[in-house]
Amino acid sequence: MSTKEKKIMRIALSAPDRETLAKLVKELQLDIGGGGPRRMPDGTLSMDAYVPEELLGKLKKANVVFEIIEDATKVGKERQKEVGRGNRFEKGNVVPRGLGRKE
Repeated sequence: MSTKEKKIMRIALSAPDRETLAKLVKELQLDIGGGGPRRMPDGTLSMDAYVPEELLGKLKKANVVFEIIEDATKVGKERQKEVGRGNRFEKGNVVPRGLGRKE
């Protein structure tokens, strides 16, 4: 594996029918994030997928339309900055709440 980090893109993937989508998901081993296809007003099916950037060229050659929603790698890194680093229960100032063990 190279030292360059792979970018993962979140895309909206559309195809004329379920068979085309299913074939593409299977062949390219796309991560659909647990969601299934939605029927659009024009009759096509659309679904979100997480795709390595290098697979976008293969999608362009297939009988599908896709739109890049976001760079999921970049968004993930930004979200990680929101996570606290310290122990908020340290020194007993805050009582732990919720279903976890209270020690």
